[in-house]
Amino acid sequence: MKLLITLFISTLFVIQLNAQTTMCFKENHKSMATIENIKLDGGECNSTKSVKEMKKDGWKIDDIKIDNNNYIYLFKKSTDLTNIDMATLEAGIIKKLEAKKVEEKKIELAKIQVANMSRGKEFYIAKCQNCHGENAREEMYNSKPLISLSKKDFKNAIQHYQNGIRQDISMEAYANSMDPNDTKNTYTYIQSLK
Repeated sequence: MKLLITLFISTLFVIQLNAQTTMCFKENHKSMATIENIKLDGGECNSTKSVKEMKKDGWKIDDIKIDNNNYIYLFKKSTDLTNIDMATLEAGIIKKLEAKKVEEKKIELAKIQVANMSRGKEFYIAKCQNCHGENAREEMYNSKPLISLSKKDFKNAIQHYQNGIRQDISMEAYANSMDPNDTKNTYTYIQSLK
C-alpha cells in the first residue's frame, strides 16, 4: 500500500513536471481589442505567435497582468494524460526513486566522512600536533612528515609502533592508543591539511 501511494504521488509529480510554463509580453500596445491577434514577445511566443496562435498550439492562459499599455501573459501547457504510456511512466518513477536513494546514501556517507574527519582532527590535535606540527609537516626522528605519507605507509607506521618493530617510547604510547578507526580518521584529517 505504501508503495502504491508513493507511486501515485510520484506520478502526479512527474505529470506536474511535464507541464510547461512560459511568459510572453507586449509593451506599449494601446488597443485592448487587438491584443490577442498581435505577435507577443518573449518566451515561446518569441515575436512569432499571438495569444490566439498559442491557444491553437494547446497553451492555456494561466494569468494576465495589464499595466497601462503593457500586457504580460502566463501560459501553461499540460501533458495529455491519454497519451502517457504508464509502463514508461512507472519505470521513470522507479528510476527517479532509485536515484533519490543513491543521492540520500551519498549524503549520508558525506555526513559520516565529515564526522570521521572531525574525530580525526580531535585525535590529531590532542595527540599528534605537539610533535608533528599544526600542518603535519614536521619531520620527527628521521621520518617523513605525516602529510607526505600514503595511507598505506601511515597505517604501517602506526602498526610498526604497536608491534614493536619501530621503537620510540612516546610514539608507542600514542600508537597503542589508536584503533583502526582512529588511524583512518586521523589520516583523513591529515590529508585535508594539504
